Amino acid sequence: MLSRARLWLPLMVAVGTSACGSQETAGPPDTPEPAGFDLAAVKANFSAECESPIVVDDLFCEQVQIDGMTADGTILNVPTTLNAAATDRADAICEAVARIRFDGETGDDLGYTFVGIKDRDGGNAAACSV
Repeated sequence: MLSRARLWLPLMVAVGTSACGSQETAGPPDTPEPAGFDLAAVKANFSAECESPIVVDDLFCEQVQIDGMTADGTILNVPTTLNAAATDRADAICEAVARIRFDGETGDDLGYTFVGIKDRDGGNAAACSV
């Protein structure tokens, strides 16, 4: 009876170890989803708005880093030059980005449904739904 236990114990340990190890190979949890909208069109729309601001103020165009915008599914991530304490301004930028969700030339919906404003250090400064 003791010899069977000696045979099964290493086998059970090996099975348990491989089962635990399979969870670790699932991939990084923070992998962004593919863009659910045309990010280039969004950037072009904001660039055009900042050439001749109508909907946003000049400060918006200085603080928002249009070229650094990224997409995660239908989330538009907007980097800014704001410090972490500028929460009121981050909220105002978020609301402006939500208002400019239509193409200035065609009127088409640009496709993002949620906006995340990042501070200059990459921290979450504000978020809003479109």
